[in-house]
Amino acid sequence: MARRKVSLGAGGKNAVVFQARGTFWIFASDDDPAPLVRVIAAAMHEAGKPDARRVAAGALPAVVVTQRTALD
Repeated sequence: MARRKVSLGAGGKNAVVFQARGTFWIFASDDDPAPLVRVIAAAMHEAGKPDARRVAAGALPAVVVTQRTALD
């Protein structure tokens, strides 16, 4: 479970959320998040993360959030 949340974007209708070291990292934008997800996966692969493809393939599918949602 994450102990804190860090917003990396100014807000928008789309968001990429990932958890690392007890923190939820959130990047929100009105742009399609797919290119950002591909760049994150590529950076993990280039950094030598052996399971980068599995991590990207195992990501949760996109969902539409219509009300206030907690990340816990």
